[in-house]
Amino acid sequence: MTTDTTDRPHPDFDTPPAHRTARPIPVWASRFAALCILLAAPLSAPPVTSLAAPLAAPLAAPQSAPLVAPQAAPLAAPQTVPLAAAPQTAPLAVPQTAPQTAPQTVPQAAFQATPETVSQATPAPARMQDGPPVTLDGFLVQGGMVWGRTRPGTRMTLDGTPVKVGADGHFVFGFGRDAGPEARLALTYPDGRQTVRRLGVASRRFDIERIDGLPPKTVTPPPEWRERRKRETGRVVSARAPVTDATDWADGFILPAEGRFSGFYGSQRILNGKPRSPHYGIDIANSTGTPIVAPAGGIVRLAAPDFLLEGGIVIIDHGFGVTSTLFHMNTVDVAEGDRVAKGERIGTIGATGRASGPHVDWRINWGRVRLDPGLFFSAGTGVAGGAKPATDTGAPDTRR
Repeated sequence: MTTDTTDRPHPDFDTPPAHRTARPIPVWASRFAALCILLAAPLSAPPVTSLAAPLAAPLAAPQSAPLVAPQAAPLAAPQTVPLAAAPQTAPLAVPQTAPQTAPQTVPQAAFQATPETVSQATPAPARMQDGPPVTLDGFLVQGGMVWGRTRPGTRMTLDGTPVKVGADGHFVFGFGRDAGPEARLALTYPDGRQTVRRLGVASRRFDIERIDGLPPKTVTPPPEWRERRKRETGRVVSARAPVTDATDWADGFILPAEGRFSGFYGSQRILNGKPRSPHYGIDIANSTGTPIVAPAGGIVRLAAPDFLLEGGIVIIDHGFGVTSTLFHMNTVDVAEGDRVAKGERIGTIGATGRASGPHVDWRINWGRVRLDPGLFFSAGTGVAGGAKPATDTGAPDTRR
């Protein structure tokens, strides 16, 4: 038989003090009290010197020359600059009507160990040099193009994708809109030695862009368009496929038309209320008939007046897999196979294809990787200004 003790007083806590019996403090209680005292004492923050060293060192293999801090070149004061007034080798300023957020300079750490600390879209270019094996210049950011030079005869891949290296050692590659925070640049030098560079790729935030008033069939193409769209898409892919020795890409880019920026790279588009794929170019709006010029020299790989969604379209091959594509042209004034110079007229602005008003949609690709043309007009250096990539510095060979 058990006795119910629920309502009985506790021998220590419910007995009046005059009748309590003194007891020794248990060992566990003394240890508990000591622990409480320790926990109550404020803890001093440990020094962060253990993190400082890794963050200050590049992700690449040890090298004799550290990364050079990026040039802090912000956007020029917004203004509309006619093409005729702009020199061939200088980028045009951003039009005043462009609602683009002012860029922030990418800190050096963004190209080493903390790309996530970069918060906004258009960084100034940064340079990395480690002596004769390889020099890099450009934009280590989503949508960015990077160019440089290495020893002739070097084989190179970016995350497993072959990168063309010219006879003089020049090369170019790029990162897509959704590129991850790190890329692996693998090089095999002519003597057989190999190295891998880990490149930090800065992330960006992209806006949501709503476009209404489009013809419904251009937002949701009818079934009878499928075969035609398949053929048109195949032509676009084929036009962007050649990887030639031409180096027109290294002579710089200019804006293909006067006007205001009405659309930006990377923005998530909602067309007639329906979410669609991101925008992969920049839109320059102006009246129908405004001239469109070649943003850089090259060979016309595709010229057509009436694609279903793109309307009038021209694709120009600038060499090394870099191409410019221009959509919605009212007239197409060049033919496939033509050689065009930078600044040469190739057609006029229109509203053909899937367009809500007259504009030209300009896109840049490295193979199938879609790049951001707007980055070339933020800092006025490098390829945008027509400068050749940096040459060998004569520093010690730090390959491993």
